[in-house]
Amino acid sequence: MSGSNVADINTRQTVQSHGGNGNGSNYGERLARIETRLDSIEKHGASREDIVSMENKILKWLVGTVIAASGVLVMAGFMLAKAIAS
Repeated sequence: MSGSNVADINTRQTVQSHGGNGNGSNYGERLARIETRLDSIEKHGASREDIVSMENKILKWLVGTVIAASGVLVMAGFMLAKAIAS
C-alpha cells in the first residue's frame, strides 16, 4: 500500500466518524460550524486587559470588605466593653 492510500483511508475514516460520506462533501458544513463557534468565542471572550481590570476591582472590593468588617468588630468590642463596665 502506498503512503497516499494510507492517508486517504485515514481521512475517510475521520470524515465518516464525524458524519461525512468520505468524499469531503461535509467539510464545508463543518467549517461553517467551527467558524460560527470561533466568532462566538471571540465576541464573548475576555482579553488580558479585561481580566486584569476585573482582578483589580475584586482586590479593591476585598480590601474594602475586610476594612468594613474590622470596623464592625471594633465597634462591637467597644459596645460590649461599655455594656460590661456599666
